[in-house]
Amino acid sequence: MSARDAPPTTKQVYALCRALLQESGRPWPGTRAEASALITRLRGERQAAG
Repeated sequence: MSARDAPPTTKQVYALCRALLQESGRPWPGTRAEASALITRLRGERQAAG
């Protein structure tokens, strides 16, 4: 498997998350608990929208 076909790196996933949070005006979670709560909220919003 070439580097182009490999899954994204952890660093790339974090960069994507940070960009999406900034775009949506949400702060980066500071703790695991905040991250879990944010994930739950985002999943709920996604289900309600669609």
